[in-house]
Amino acid sequence: MIRYIVEVDAYDPVAAQEETQRFASQYGGFTTAATDTPANTHFKPVLKNPGNFERRLFARSTTQGRSDVGFGEIVLDNTNGSLDFLIDYAFDGRACRLYRWDDTGLFSSRELIITGTVEQPDFSETEITLLFRDRLAELNDTQLTQEVYAGATTSTGNSAEGRPEDIQGQPKPVGFGVLLSVPAVPVNVFDLLYQPTSRPMASVQAVRDAGVALTATSNYADIPALRAASLSPGQYATCFSLGLIRLGGSPSGVIAVDFTTLDTTAADIVDAMLLYAGFGGLSVVSRIDLNAINAAPCGIWVNGTDSVLRAATTVLNSIGAYLTVNRSGQFIAGRLDLPTGTPQATWRDYEYLRGVERVRTGDQGQGVPAKAVTVRYARRWSNEAADSFAGSLSAEDRALLSQEYQSVKEEDATVAVKHLLAPELTFDTLLTNQADAEAEATRRLNIYKARRDRFELSLPARLGPIDLGDEYGLQLNRYGLENGKSFRLIGLVEDYESETLTAEIWG
Repeated sequence: MIRYIVEVDAYDPVAAQEETQRFASQYGGFTTAATDTPANTHFKPVLKNPGNFERRLFARSTTQGRSDVGFGEIVLDNTNGSLDFLIDYAFDGRACRLYRWDDTGLFSSRELIITGTVEQPDFSETEITLLFRDRLAELNDTQLTQEVYAGATTSTGNSAEGRPEDIQGQPKPVGFGVLLSVPAVPVNVFDLLYQPTSRPMASVQAVRDAGVALTATSNYADIPALRAASLSPGQYATCFSLGLIRLGGSPSGVIAVDFTTLDTTAADIVDAMLLYAGFGGLSVVSRIDLNAINAAPCGIWVNGTDSVLRAATTVLNSIGAYLTVNRSGQFIAGRLDLPTGTPQATWRDYEYLRGVERVRTGDQGQGVPAKAVTVRYARRWSNEAADSFAGSLSAEDRALLSQEYQSVKEEDATVAVKHLLAPELTFDTLLTNQADAEAEATRRLNIYKARRDRFELSLPARLGPIDLGDEYGLQLNRYGLENGKSFRLIGLVEDYESETLTAEIWG
């Protein structure tokens, strides 16, 4: 007999500690054996609805943009009030795990369906509803820049926290990757200390004052050594470990810095972001795999209230990649590519399919094949106007330094011959180099210059473990799919009350 099992962590205010509550399908609770893990543990038979969970690589019906937070509901039966004591427990933000178990086998053979967190439960007269969210919700709820300036630097000295009237309470900026024209924050105006990032830098390529390049001297280990350095006007020194720049003379305009951190690829940057924010990093396998696909340098600078999820997906979007969570709760990054033609399994209308619907895409152009793709790259973060630079700069330098992005364009004129409304698509990226931007523009044009199909399929829930980003085949007696075709799984709705999966595939 198939049982569903829920384990959810909660804080017990009486015991003043976290404990795990365990529930099983209503037709019979059970207690684990002494040899099981956990041993001799009772699962209450109150699980009324094991849940419906909705997850996607991107927003519904799209193949681009920010990753969506997965969500769902789990319902417990509380008709007799036996679970009323839980109303005082704190569940919000704590872990929840759903399993499926054929109790003819060992307890250790149970299958983990999904891992996430829950919000505070809803209590009605007869039910308790656990509002489930996958682990992307944790990233969405967490601000990347968690440190703020104390505003305690009121005179010359070994402090870099800014003045109370200037930056007190403002988030400290963080940079990841290869960055251009980052506006450095004045953190000690008395000793001319500026900070483009509160994370360590690996190198500094340029420091400019009102667009004029300053001359590099040496790097120093800490603030006292940096302050003690002998500098002349037009020079600068660095403290890589603290993300600091010291000027040799009073500035004339914006201090803009080009610098690099140790993490430069999209996968490595997102891994570093997750570690920096306390989330343990990407799955090692997915990081290695994504770097093998695209190791182009890119960079992001955050100086506000952007969430970890927003910053991470902005980086990954630069190479057409996504961030998701596997069933064990690990963060996974991957790139959405066209199917290879080697599916893990093929779904046929005479075998597994309970329903098929061809649906329109919500991408740019609404699914009409594109005739051109523009990729914007080499972002400059200082947003300086051309007339704010020193008069000694050439017109060419003014134009370059005031340009937020550079861009490349790839096109296929034959598309417009067939499709009179063929759009031109534009993608903002954080790529650094022109050659990498050109390669990405070519890759995306190859994807979007042809018709791509999106289907929503109804499948039995016990079909087997399937997951987002994987490749599956579809064989129908319609739409030219008589011989089958491969697709990518980009969305999944799992309803374990009705034992049905709704798979959203694209290709």
